[in-house]
Formats: sequence, C-alpha cells, structure tokens
Amino acid sequence: MEKFAIIRPSNVYGPGDNFDPNNAMVVPSLMYRIYHKEDPLVVWGDGSAIRDIVYSRDVAAGVILALYHGTRGYYVNLGCGRGYSIKELVEALHSFIAFDYEFDVTKPTGFPKRVMDISLAREWLGYEPQISLVEGLKKTWEWYISHTDEYLKKQNYFRE
Repeated sequence: MEKFAIIRPSNVYGPGDNFDPNNAMVVPSLMYRIYHKEDPLVVWGDGSAIRDIVYSRDVAAGVILALYHGTRGYYVNLGCGRGYSIKELVEALHSFIAFDYEFDVTKPTGFPKRVMDISLAREWLGYEPQISLVEGLKKTWEWYISHTDEYLKKQNYFRE
C-alpha cells in the first residue's frame, strides 16, 4: 500500500487555467472579469474569506516529489502553506492591474477559512512552494492576456 502517491491540491491557478466565466475558479474568474472591463469589479461578500491559493508550477513540483518519494499510504496536501483573504487577493491583482473594485456585502462571503496543512508534504517530500502570490498572479495575467480565448479550445467538463 505504500507504492503510490496521493495528493490533495488546494486552489490551484496559473497559465493554462480554465478562464470560462461560467465555471472558472476564483483567480481566473477575477482575471476574466478584469480583462473584460467589469467596472467596478464586483466581488461577492466582504473579502474576509480566507483561501489557500497556490501557483500551478508549485503543485506540479509537489506532484513530482510525491511520485518520487511516495506518500506512505497516506495523502499529502499541496498548497501554498498559508491563507489569503479574498480582499488580499483582489488587492494583489490591483497592485499591477488598473481596475476599480467593490465588495458586495449583500452577497455571501463564503466559508470563513479553508487553508490546508502542508506539513506532511514539507516533511516527507521536501515540498516548499516557491512562487509568491503576486509573482504567480503576474505570470498568470501575462499568459492570459496573450491567450484570452484558449479556454474555448479545451475540453471543459464543467460545461453542460
């Protein structure tokens, strides 16, 4: 039972992500809406919900480490190792993209906190995320503005 690896990634984002406005996750959804000039960008809730947001390259490195070392018949979480509030995420995007935004407190904020414990991945695999939130967001934004409709060419299992 120890000759395999089980990983659980958190909220992964990065180049090649699903930017379909109907079913994208938080980072590509915000980027899609910013690129398409939603003004102001309306973010549901008060921005206090905390999420573990991790860059795709860090997760890919963690998967390779898990395949090499195994996960001892257990699972390991692959995340960034800390939580970011939705407000911090929006402000990180705003630090290098010009857009107006507001939080709509009449809409649900979401579950208060979802952050993964990556201590087993660190201990067993030597996993250590390398890409900061702003750096990863910049790389993803740069990729997206050069590939804005690539999501239309991919199989999307969330579409009906």
